[in-house]
Amino acid sequence: RSSAASDVYKRQAAYSYASTGVFLGKQLLEEAGWEPGDTLLWQHLPNQGLIRAMRARAQAARRLGAEEESTQLWADLEELCPDLPQ
Repeated sequence: RSSAASDVYKRQAAYSYASTGVFLGKQLLEEAGWEPGDTLLWQHLPNQGLIRAMRARAQAARRLGAEEESTQLWADLEELCPDLPQ
């Protein structure tokens, strides 16, 4: 496998892993009573998995060249998590 193909594969894998984390994180929080649109506070430990996965997905989207998606994901994350650490 060429180096360029390997890099693309790694970026695609990172996006897929992060997307799975977002899906599962939302599912777990919804089972605990969270509803989409509710605020997630970073300081609340159970929220950190979803927040980390959302951050990773935004970063992975940018690395794949999906700037519009990445920008939207960051905006969603900042709205959802007002105490998001930089």
